Amino acid sequence: MSFTIAVTLHLGYQNLWGFFEPYINMFLNHYPNAYLLFSYQQDSPLIKELRQRYKRASFFLVKKGNDIGGQLIMFNHLMKVKPQPEVVFVLHTKGDDKWRNNLVNSIAGSEKIMNSVINLFQRNPHVGMIGWYKNHYRMDTFNRGILEEICEREFGIDKRKIYSFSFIAGTIFAVRWSIYKKAFTGKDLVEYYNQLELGYIKNHLRPTYTHSWERIFGILVEEAGYKIVGI
Repeated sequence: MSFTIAVTLHLGYQNLWGFFEPYINMFLNHYPNAYLLFSYQQDSPLIKELRQRYKRASFFLVKKGNDIGGQLIMFNHLMKVKPQPEVVFVLHTKGDDKWRNNLVNSIAGSEKIMNSVINLFQRNPHVGMIGWYKNHYRMDTFNRGILEEICEREFGIDKRKIYSFSFIAGTIFAVRWSIYKKAFTGKDLVEYYNQLELGYIKNHLRPTYTHSWERIFGILVEEAGYKIVGI
């Protein structure tokens, strides 16, 4: 039985496509039937070119929540595909060069690394998310009100538990898709997207829905009983 993966790439900074192109081609060379999804914030000649080059890929124009908005919309699409992917590689054009290089290379720096990540999911059923170890953070309180509201109302997570969880800061990671499939079944991901803020926002100014979801992606993994592994 073949192993199915998906790759979601949010192209917020389209000038960084040259950085990501070799990674995308590596995924497709090794997994030609992988689901490939792009989100982007404005049409451009590059998007037109990518549509022509990757004819099996899915493309989504998003205006809210930067990469988080893109991921929610792409996850919404993945909820409907058959067969369902087993592992999803979640990527985006992180502006900070050091963070982007380390986050991406930790899970996809070479075919060997990519395969070791997939093998870890296959060998260890308790692993739910894999990302760069230096960005594996304990939960913070920057977004307390919004974070608690979403976790309790949408996922039935006791707010007293939230701060015992962790997440991969930067939202570049590989995840066991069945966790999100279960968590998001019956949920309206487009509505979650619609609640996100417009434009680029920083978290130190005020709590945001966008940065709350960055943390919820990790919370859902650990609440389901799986581990987040830093590598």
